[in-house]
Amino acid sequence: MRELTRTGLVLGLLLSSGLVATQAEAKPLTLRINKTQGEPGELVAITLRTYQSRPVHQGQICLRPQFLEGLSQPRLKGLTQPFSAFSEALVFSANGDASNSGIFDPVTQTLDLDFFSASATINSIDGPLAVIFLRLSPNLTPGDEFTLDMDPGQTMLFDENNNPIPLNIRSGLLKIVAPGDAQSFDAEGARAEPGTTVTLSATTLAIEPLSQGQATFLFDPALVTNILGVSIDPRYGAATATVSQPQPGVAVVSFQSPNGTLNWIPGAFVALRVRISSSAVPGTLSPVNFDPAGTFLLDRQGQSIPIVSKGDVIEIVAAEEIFSDGFETGSLSGWTLVVP
Repeated sequence: MRELTRTGLVLGLLLSSGLVATQAEAKPLTLRINKTQGEPGELVAITLRTYQSRPVHQGQICLRPQFLEGLSQPRLKGLTQPFSAFSEALVFSANGDASNSGIFDPVTQTLDLDFFSASATINSIDGPLAVIFLRLSPNLTPGDEFTLDMDPGQTMLFDENNNPIPLNIRSGLLKIVAPGDAQSFDAEGARAEPGTTVTLSATTLAIEPLSQGQATFLFDPALVTNILGVSIDPRYGAATATVSQPQPGVAVVSFQSPNGTLNWIPGAFVALRVRISSSAVPGTLSPVNFDPAGTFLLDRQGQSIPIVSKGDVIEIVAAEEIFSDGFETGSLSGWTLVVP
């Protein structure tokens, strides 16, 4: 296994003087930590994802949590340590040749993850770039929340020519939940130009292997004119999916995972491709929700999982605005449903 050292990364960055003009013109790649949640003492999955395919040869991530005071029992930042141990990390590459090495400091709660792909096919397909499994402290209190940050000075990616890729780093959120709490299963919208194809998603926050489920999307039929198909990223587990449209403004996505591996990594595993009306008006914010009567998840044993869902929006933008903020949208959380 070839491992990437911090010294090598820094030297590579300093010696890349011939790429200034090229990289100055390149748009930053958004590298985001997904929201996640877990129970005290259990494993939690921290997923790093991108919104644009750009091949990566090697890289380094420096992860660190910060306690959000005032959201539950008051604690001092320096005395609150969410993680008790580092379990493992997975880095995804199209050729399956990515290797990684992680070092976790339980005192500072800092995780340094180095990774390498000889074929430079890490992030050649956008989506989850890596997932880090950490065990939560058993002393945490349900309701605690932490920001998950990446140190910008120690987080870097290099392309197939070992040139640094400019990054737009986005923090994530870790929420501590109680055993038996409902699982989050949310609709995720998109930013779209009129007349284009975009992806709507169904996303989870916690590790909960699934055997099957259904997500019934609700949207404005005047805005979403065609359902083009559905897929499940195999990085989230082995599963198949189908989609039907019983009426305009409704898309029913059904999915099955016979070996119960779906959602072993939480995230936006359902990708519903839709066509946006060419007459859509920039500035429009159109809701995307789940129908509670047609949305459910079943665990590996086929038992129903209590879920809580939030809606989101499809934001219509002019062409020049589509990458202005890293392809992210605001959240429309005016309603919440709970399905037993």
